[in-house]
Amino acid sequence: LEWSGRNSRFYRLAQQIGREQAGASLVVMHAGTTVTPEEMRRARLLLPAQARVIVFQPQADAKVRVRELGDAQMVTIDDVQSLPRILRSLEDR
Repeated sequence: LEWSGRNSRFYRLAQQIGREQAGASLVVMHAGTTVTPEEMRRARLLLPAQARVIVFQPQADAKVRVRELGDAQMVTIDDVQSLPRILRSLEDR
């Protein structure tokens, strides 16, 4: 892994979850707007291997979408009002 100071809190959180919740089956994280898909992939390596990983990234005026990043999903969400619809769509995956 190549560490970046720009999103070090995101990496530290992933590392902490991996260490303290090694048996987790589901990990849901919130990413700031500056976290890139590549940084998400790197952080995924720190999380429990067996866990389903969903990362929500809020972006005002963005189109709501779910991107597959290997075995993780990155969800761009424009507004908290979209959350129920997105969660329903994730149930089917």
